[in-house]
Amino acid sequence: MVLRAARALRAAGLDVTVVSVAPIDLPGLRVLRDRYEVGPLGGLATILDTGARRFFLAGADMPFLDPYSVKRMRTNFDGRCLVPLRPSGELEVLHAIYAGVDRRAVEALLRRRAGLKTLVAEEARRGNVRFLGLRGFPPETFVDLDTPADYARWTHRATASRPSTLRPQAPETPRSRSQATLVGSVADSCVNDP
Repeated sequence: MVLRAARALRAAGLDVTVVSVAPIDLPGLRVLRDRYEVGPLGGLATILDTGARRFFLAGADMPFLDPYSVKRMRTNFDGRCLVPLRPSGELEVLHAIYAGVDRRAVEALLRRRAGLKTLVAEEARRGNVRFLGLRGFPPETFVDLDTPADYARWTHRATASRPSTLRPQAPETPRSRSQATLVGSVADSCVNDP
């Protein structure tokens, strides 16, 4: 599943790094050990430790990421964090571009065992977040699969209801809850000034 998501990020023109709690061998991909082991916020902190300033963050258990959606995010990126927002108000924090994140705030959140949504709220208070509506994004892009049973249920349902949109291709089946985060670098040249 990690490889499918990584291919989508690469097809969108991003260099991909995998941050993983467990040692993982992924030929052709840069893999970093998650120093914090607390979920996606730990993955984000690990990437910040490398000096990265702008990056697309995705869950490794999101096998239906598509390059179009990632490119759309890059096109709408203005230098601030860019987070998709559902009509219900729910944030898609694992399909977002993070930029200019306050490292001290991340450290404080790690100590409090908070998550990415709390980080986004704090960055929004600083004026460092722009929200992007989901109209036009394929709905399967945001599907997060934690177990082989989740994958089987979702692909069966999606294939039955939308066969022309999603054609499952025997992916690497998840063994258990994802312990990795995917990161795609976003170059300064991708910033669209408002």
